[in-house]
Amino acid sequence: MTGEAPGTSETYPLCRALVVGVRRPVLETARMRKALTLFGKFAKNEDGAALVEYTVLLGIMLVAVIATIIAVGAWVNSHWTSLNTALAGH
Repeated sequence: MTGEAPGTSETYPLCRALVVGVRRPVLETARMRKALTLFGKFAKNEDGAALVEYTVLLGIMLVAVIATIIAVGAWVNSHWTSLNTALAGH
């Protein structure tokens, strides 16, 4: 096996690396280095802090909306039950 695609002379780096015997940790180290570089750029960027703030704000708003829906649902249910009871009694 030479790492070449069948019928072509083009060599695929990943296939070649696997065939030649380059270990997977070497490939994962390169990926980790790239991920850490991207994370470093993200951490230095001021927009990242704003993104976190907006995400926290969105989470707080989501909790408030869910609590409001639950409270309104309970209020409607109690009034519906009392109306049903009143109508069934007559």
